[in-house]
Amino acid sequence: MHDNKNLEQIEKKISSLKKEKQEKEEKKHTKNHKQEGMRAAMEFILSILVSAYIGYWIDNYFNTTPAFIFIFVILGTATGFMAIYKISNNLDSSIGYSSLHNSKKNVKETLEKDSNE
Repeated sequence: MHDNKNLEQIEKKISSLKKEKQEKEEKKHTKNHKQEGMRAAMEFILSILVSAYIGYWIDNYFNTTPAFIFIFVILGTATGFMAIYKISNNLDSSIGYSSLHNSKKNVKETLEKDSNE
């Protein structure tokens, strides 16, 4: 009878620790998503603002009023969307697309090994 109580206490302790761990993981993931969202928004806005400033500076240098601002705002917007795409697909973790290529290569190698066995 005493053993059953000890087992119940241990099971309760284990389940409470599992719940705590799960809650920590959920908070961690939520925090990461918020950080990625803020980063994507900042990169999008800053790419447009910086490109507009460059266009404004070129327009002042060549005395052309809206031409380069318009061109560079379009380029900045495209750059901002590209940054959001990279962040949302986790392509920004390394320089270039080498990590994406390596992961595809690893998947192919794994599939080939499985089919040979």
